[in-house]
Amino acid sequence: AGTGSHTLEFYATDVAGNQEATQSSSFKIDANSPTTTASLSGTSGSGTWYRSAVTVTLSATDSGSGLASIRTRTDGAAWASYSSPFGISGEGSHTFDFYATDVAGNTESTRTRTIGIDATLPSSTAQVQGTPSGSGYQSPVTVSLAGSDATSGLQSLSYRIDGGADWTYTAPFHVAGNGSYRLEYFATDQAGNREVARSITLQLVGSSGGGGTHAPPVTTSNRGGTKGANGWYVSPVDVTLTASSPAGSPTMIAYRIDGGNWAGYTSSFSLTGGRRTIDFQASDADGFLSPLQTLTVDVDYTPPTITSATGDVIAPDGTLSWTGTDDVAGVAQYEVSIDGGPFVSMGTGTSVRQTWTIGSHTANVRALDNAGNMATKSISFRVQAGGAPSDPGLDLVGPFQAAPPGSLYLTIGFIMIIVGLLLINRQQMDRRARMRPRRSAY
Repeated sequence: AGTGSHTLEFYATDVAGNQEATQSSSFKIDANSPTTTASLSGTSGSGTWYRSAVTVTLSATDSGSGLASIRTRTDGAAWASYSSPFGISGEGSHTFDFYATDVAGNTESTRTRTIGIDATLPSSTAQVQGTPSGSGYQSPVTVSLAGSDATSGLQSLSYRIDGGADWTYTAPFHVAGNGSYRLEYFATDQAGNREVARSITLQLVGSSGGGGTHAPPVTTSNRGGTKGANGWYVSPVDVTLTASSPAGSPTMIAYRIDGGNWAGYTSSFSLTGGRRTIDFQASDADGFLSPLQTLTVDVDYTPPTITSATGDVIAPDGTLSWTGTDDVAGVAQYEVSIDGGPFVSMGTGTSVRQTWTIGSHTANVRALDNAGNMATKSISFRVQAGGAPSDPGLDLVGPFQAAPPGSLYLTIGFIMIIVGLLLINRQQMDRRARMRPRRSAY
């Protein structure tokens, strides 16, 4: 029988054929051990290292008789029953063992987890070798870095000059050229702890004439793409970086995009939409660094978006309006053609108001962004008396400017009333003159 609950039924029969009543016996079989898992929480570092104390949570399952207990111990201490999460702290490597037992008495094989805790930052030092000169050194100088970490061990040393790329230190490097240089350096340990950057200022003057002195590497950049307007590109842009050393030494380039992480350059890369910034710097095999270079590339190959209600009904003095957006280069201007007429620039205005004739009309609206991308939308609408009233708060726009017909009708009506009153008054005066008796001249 397999794992689970079972019932055995049995009875006896004698030679005479008598048979006893059936009897039964129930029993359970569980031949499988339970299974325990461990979950750890804390500030994760590199590999199995943590950069803080660790909390351990154990859980176990058993598909047969059910879980009876979990036992655990840390760093070889006495075994204890597990009832709730426990903590492990202290710098260094730690081991905890655990196993579960089920109700049937099956015991899981002991499991073991090893973790490391290192919450202490590593440390680094810098040594500058060169020919002293006043408050500084004659150019060039040689810089050596060293670091240590007592717990997880040193992983790497890094440095940068004047805010440039983060370079991994592998051997002493040179700083050359008259001027003031800010050298920053830091250590990283195996747990992922990174030291707060230390800094020193190097003041270089003159030249020591020592061997190995040469100019720093020279870097260049090339961009490939479709140029648009105002310095924008209207296609993805391929960027190629190159570097050469005046001494003919091998070079390598580090770069980053939009202030992100530094990476080693191996081949050209593509930039998509937006205002993109590339920082890059080269290092040669003699340890000389090129000045930090920054390249800005504006890329927008997406046309603007125009939206407007289609089939709107407006009044003869109504306003036709639309909205437009361009999230990258921004909208430069709109152009409008009414009923097949010529396109006329509206600047950045988004409405047309004029005296419309009754009937159906079509307006074609073009939006151009600052990169030169263009989008066109056709807007169909109908003009009828009693249509949607015009907005008196809107100003008249561009070549379609006209006096508001309502105001014009009111003015004409007022003038006609005045003229009528004057005519009536003149007629009454003429009637009175005819009715007066004429006087003889004698």
